[in-house]
Amino acid sequence: MRLTDTDGDHWADHRESTARGMAADLDDDDDGVTDVMDGYALISLGGLTDADGDGRPDACDAACQATGMAVDFDVNNDGLLDTLGSSESSFNAHAIALSDHVDGRAKPTFYSLNPIVEDRVLKIDLSNAAIDLSPIQAILAGEGIGTDSARVAFLLDRVPASGRSGRLKLTISLVDGEDAVFGAEISERLFKTSFEVDWLSDGTSVSFLAPIQNQVVETSAPFGPFWVDATQAIEDVQPAIIAARVPVEYPGYPLLLEFDLLALFGEGLIEKLKAANLYDLVTGWFDDVSDYYLVVELADIGGAGESFLGYQGQSFDRIQGAIKIQEVALGVSNGFDLSLQAVDASSAQSGFTLSVNPALAGSEGLSQGLFAVLCGEALCFDPLPGGYLSKEGLIDQVGQSSAGPAAAMVAGLSRLPESAENLTYRVTWTEGEDGVRAEGEAMMVMTVPMTFEPEDSTGVFAVIAGGASFLRTDNGGCAAAGSCEVTPLSLQSSPVSPVPSADGDARALQFNLLPVTTPVIGTDGYFDGFFKAGPYHVRVELDGRAGLLSYEQQTITGIEGRFQVR
Repeated sequence: MRLTDTDGDHWADHRESTARGMAADLDDDDDGVTDVMDGYALISLGGLTDADGDGRPDACDAACQATGMAVDFDVNNDGLLDTLGSSESSFNAHAIALSDHVDGRAKPTFYSLNPIVEDRVLKIDLSNAAIDLSPIQAILAGEGIGTDSARVAFLLDRVPASGRSGRLKLTISLVDGEDAVFGAEISERLFKTSFEVDWLSDGTSVSFLAPIQNQVVETSAPFGPFWVDATQAIEDVQPAIIAARVPVEYPGYPLLLEFDLLALFGEGLIEKLKAANLYDLVTGWFDDVSDYYLVVELADIGGAGESFLGYQGQSFDRIQGAIKIQEVALGVSNGFDLSLQAVDASSAQSGFTLSVNPALAGSEGLSQGLFAVLCGEALCFDPLPGGYLSKEGLIDQVGQSSAGPAAAMVAGLSRLPESAENLTYRVTWTEGEDGVRAEGEAMMVMTVPMTFEPEDSTGVFAVIAGGASFLRTDNGGCAAAGSCEVTPLSLQSSPVSPVPSADGDARALQFNLLPVTTPVIGTDGYFDGFFKAGPYHVRVELDGRAGLLSYEQQTITGIEGRFQVR
C-alpha cells in the first residue's frame, strides 16, 4: 500500500507510518515545525511568522485562511489567551450582559442585551426579559441598603496600560415609550442628567472617581394637575455610576466594567432631590411597571483622542435601547436547574455557569469558562477571548483514534428531577457564525433517546439501545434531508452524566458535545471532512416534559453558542 508523503521528502507522513510501526517523517509539511508541536501538521506555514513555533501563524489573511489555517490567538504560547486584536477604544468589551438580582437575591441572573454596533451606537435589546421592579423601589425608598440592583456588565479583554487616564462625560436619558424621541404631546416623561468621571489605570485594574461637581438634572413629567418641565443644578455631588474591578470569578477576563444606573440615587443625591422638590417627581417613575427607552452618551473629554468604550473592536459613543421594568418572579424548578458552578476546593471560585474542555494541545484537560446569559428561551454562551476547540482533537475523538479528553461542556447544577424522566439529548453542530445552515455550510445533528433515574443524590442516565441517530447535511452528497443519516445506532455510554462533589451530591452536569466516545458501528468515515478551521454554532438540548431544563429557575429550551475551531 502506497503511503502518503505530503512534503515529497520520501518519508511517509507521521500518522500513517506510526500506525504501521514504520519510521516516520517528523515534519509532514516540511515547515520546520515537528508534527507533535504543529497545530497544522499537514499545512505548511509557507514562510508566515510563527513566534511560538506551534505551527499556527501569528497573522492569517484570506490567502492563509484558504489553506485551512487560522490566526494563533496565543502567539507567545504562555497558555493565556490573547486579545481580539486592535481596538480604537480605551476599553474593549468581549461580552456585554445585564445582571439583575431578582427579588434581592445575592446571586445574579444574567440576561442578553443582544448588542450590536451600528454607526458608533451600541444598540441593546432585552427582548422578552425585564428588570425586576422591587429592588429598584427598595433602593429609591432608602430601604435597599446592601441590595444589588440591575447593572450593565462589560467583560473586557484587556486593561489600559499603566498610567493611562481619561475624563468621561456621561449623559443619561430615560424616556417613556419605545424610542429616544421625547413626545410631551403624548404625555411621555423625560429624565436626563449629565456629569463627569475621571479614570486611571495601573495596568491591572482601573479606578473611577467623579470629582465633586454640580450635576444638572432635567425632568419633564406631570406634577399634580400640571405638566412640569424643570432644569435643576444639584450642587456638590459625586456620582458613582461606574466601577471597574478584576473579576476573579471569571478567569480569563482581565477586567469587569459595571454601569450601576441606580447609583445615581445615592443617599446624597436623594436628599438634594428632596430639597429641590424633585424627589417625588423622579421616583414616581418607578411606582409601577412600564416600558422605557434608555440613552447613555459617552464623550471622552480627556484629550486622548480615543473613544471610551468598544464592543469586540467596534467603538461607540452612545448606548441606546428599550427596557422593560416589571415585577419578575422566579419559578420553582423540578428538573435540571442550571446555575453557577459550585466551589471546587482545588481551584478558584468561578462565576461561570458553563465551562468546556477545549482540548488544547498540552492543556492537560484545561477547563475554559463560558460566560452565559439568558437569551429568549435559551441559555447562550460566549467563549473566552481567543478561546477555541482543537480541530485535530475533535477529529481524533470521532475517529476513536485517541484516548485524550472528549470535547465536553460542564454546567453548574442546583437541583435534579425528583422522579424518573424520559428525555432526548440532542447536539447540533452548524458550520458558520449562527445556527442557520447556509449554502456551502455543513450541519450535524446527533440525537440520543435516554432515561434518567434518581439515585441517591446524583442520579443515573442511560441510553436507550438502538435509538440514537446521526444526521449530516452538507453540499458534498448530503444535501437532501436524510441522505446522510445513520440510524439506529447503539451507543455504549451516556453522553450526559452527573458530576458529583466531594460529599457525593450532584453539583454539575457534563454534556458530551460529540456523543461518540467508543467505536460505533455504522459511523466509519461519517465525520470525514466535517471539522475545518473556522466558526461553528453548537446547540445542546434536553427534550422532554415542560420545565425539564431551566437556568436559575427560568425554563429554557437549550444551550447554544459559537466556538472557533482551529
